[in-house]
Amino acid sequence: MTATQNRRDDGVTVHLQIGDGMLAEGSGELRDRLAQLVPGGTRTLSVDLSAVERLSSTCVATLLWVKRVCNARGVHVVLANTPDRTLEVLTRTGLTTVFEIESRAS
Repeated sequence: MTATQNRRDDGVTVHLQIGDGMLAEGSGELRDRLAQLVPGGTRTLSVDLSAVERLSSTCVATLLWVKRVCNARGVHVVLANTPDRTLEVLTRTGLTTVFEIESRAS
């Protein structure tokens, strides 16, 4: 997983890139870096999923954990640029009611 950050006025965008062999490692990196990625004053964390090839259960669990931690800090979490295949998984699992989906990638 690669998590890169773009800072806006009141928000941070994290671009996730998770390959099949790096799911568990990437989840740990995201958890470890969350405090750095969401500094004080951040109101929105946008997680860009455009480069996520496959939404595994590990990735879903990590996203849910991130949402819980961010909610406790008063930070709104948005999933952005969600590929159709990933959106289908989120819909089938009922997670589209849990996460705000900002936009979709082709």
